[in-house]
Amino acid sequence: MEYENQLFVIIIILSVLLLYVFFNSKIKLNRLEKRLYDESESERFLDILPLPIFYETKHNRAIFTNKSFNLLFGINKKKALETLSLPYRNPIEKITFLCDNDIKKQLLVYSAHTFDANKNITATIRTLVDIDEMQHVIDNLLATKQRYGLAVDHALFGVWDWDILKDTFDVSAQWKHIMGYQEDEAPKNLNAWLRLVAPKNMAHINEAIRRHLDGESELFIAEHEVKSSQGRKWVQIRGKAIRDAHNQATRFSGLIFDITEEKQKDIQHHQSQKLFASFMDSLPAIAFIKDINHRYIYLNSFYQDYIGFKEWKNKTPHEIFDKKTADSIVENDRKAFYEGQKQHAEVIPNAEGTLKYFRAYKFAIDAGNDEKFICGFGIDSTKEKLYLDEINLYSKIFNNTTESIIMTDEKFHIISVNKAFEENLGYTSKEIMGKKPNFLRPRGGDGTRYEKMDKALKEKGRFSGELLVATKQGTLIPELVNASSIKNDQGEVINYFAIYQSIVQQKETENKLKKMAQYDNLTKLPNRFLFRFRLLNAFERMEQSDMKTALVFVDLDDFKNVNDTLGHDAGDIVLVQTAKKISESIRKNDTVARLGGDEFVIILEDIQNLENLKRICQKIITNLHQPFPLLGTTYRISASLGVSISPDHTKNYRELLKFADKAMYQAKNKGKNTIVFYKS
Repeated sequence: MEYENQLFVIIIILSVLLLYVFFNSKIKLNRLEKRLYDESESERFLDILPLPIFYETKHNRAIFTNKSFNLLFGINKKKALETLSLPYRNPIEKITFLCDNDIKKQLLVYSAHTFDANKNITATIRTLVDIDEMQHVIDNLLATKQRYGLAVDHALFGVWDWDILKDTFDVSAQWKHIMGYQEDEAPKNLNAWLRLVAPKNMAHINEAIRRHLDGESELFIAEHEVKSSQGRKWVQIRGKAIRDAHNQATRFSGLIFDITEEKQKDIQHHQSQKLFASFMDSLPAIAFIKDINHRYIYLNSFYQDYIGFKEWKNKTPHEIFDKKTADSIVENDRKAFYEGQKQHAEVIPNAEGTLKYFRAYKFAIDAGNDEKFICGFGIDSTKEKLYLDEINLYSKIFNNTTESIIMTDEKFHIISVNKAFEENLGYTSKEIMGKKPNFLRPRGGDGTRYEKMDKALKEKGRFSGELLVATKQGTLIPELVNASSIKNDQGEVINYFAIYQSIVQQKETENKLKKMAQYDNLTKLPNRFLFRFRLLNAFERMEQSDMKTALVFVDLDDFKNVNDTLGHDAGDIVLVQTAKKISESIRKNDTVARLGGDEFVIILEDIQNLENLKRICQKIITNLHQPFPLLGTTYRISASLGVSISPDHTKNYRELLKFADKAMYQAKNKGKNTIVFYKS
């Protein structure tokens, strides 16, 4: 990046110098050109430039340096001249100089010759750029970018990127895991995804991709089933196309989420996260000269191409750009001319109306005779700004998230924690910096889980699970911990990070939701959903043993009369009493569930013989018929029972329930308050 940015700066300066030579070669010169032709005027022109300049003529070895050069080297100027007087090997060289106050700096030296009409060398121009501080800043930014960027590859979601022009398809390790690829497999193109789309979803996915790439949708969001030999799986794909100046899609990037569990439970978790990477094919530099009235008298080729070769000669910014852009340019011109401010930040639209950020340098030239000009150049800093915004975004997320985050080096020494870590766990960054996070482990407890985490990080480079975490006050908090290693380009572990999320409230909420979703609110018995789940488990256990499983369908006799004569409150009391009496009549391992209304069903496992089953059913009949208090009096109820047995009657759980229900209706027809066993 430093070579590209500084190279554009030199190009601008050389362009201005070449402009000067060009003006000197003309026969008819205007007044500004005649003054620039004078040697003292050219030296004064070079003095204005903010970069150090070294100029040496060929015929008399005369050396000129501008003010920026003299300020840079001070008392060490002589040594610098000795180095720069030597013939250069390359047009761009990186040289370490001893500058003013004996400070060593690394400078980038750009060298070029000027020639006469016979192509003989007439002079050497060398321009110096201080890259020492810039290199340090960029190195820090790259290190931070790598640290946060690599963490994405270990997140709970997958990342994918399709380069449409090259037809290449890059994915993260988590994408491979979700889609069933091995870690060493490398998907080559978009077909690596599409060939795993279930046939029934293919048309929908293709249409959604087409609509998005044609610009008919702002975001691409789609769900589909994955073809897999390991059971049914669903994924959600989110993405967005990156478009060129002609609004043509050039890249298509996004995330993939495994939504299998949510899909199976019919709970839609809508997550929104955007991942965007914006970059430019080139970084154009613009250069200009305008008079004191802001009329352009020179634009270099970069600038002309950038604005689409509009008519610009003797026009002001307000005649070329929109009012907001023009006002900003004119205000920066004023600051440069009257306040001497050289560096500015400007946002300028290109020919297609796309806004780009420029780091502009402007300075005034006094040509004499009341003729003054504003000269300058600008370097496209859009990519750099977006880059810094991304780093700042990572930093803001790190410090503003409510989850506790800790980062360590490759030897598990803490190098950073966020504010939430300090607030949630009570430790300050100052007291734990450089230590290993063993103090988070509870003494004498949860050791096995921590051993699993250590093993997972060592073998797989990631861990996700629930752990008890010790706060500074000694309190143990259940937390969901997601930890991963971060590797460099050589595959070496350079960092570890862990995200701690308190699940105390989540556990409480889950328990409440589980109760609501699986249990009858009135009787507190399992509902139809939990009954089906337990029946399936009973069938699985039955297949592994020689025991039988029976279903007893219980329906209260004449329950409608209770509601009609005594009211629904009385009916609720009867249902609660029924649930209690049935529960007291069966074994602890058996299940009684309320399917709805006055219908109950009982799962009886491990039935050894028919006589035992009959005794249990008779006990239910007897207990249900016992009197109980109801609205100031005593009340009796009776029920009709239908019984079916697996595998005697069927091995299908749906049919088993159907047969028990059929037998129950036969009991009703026999006079109620009786038991009927299904007969095929």
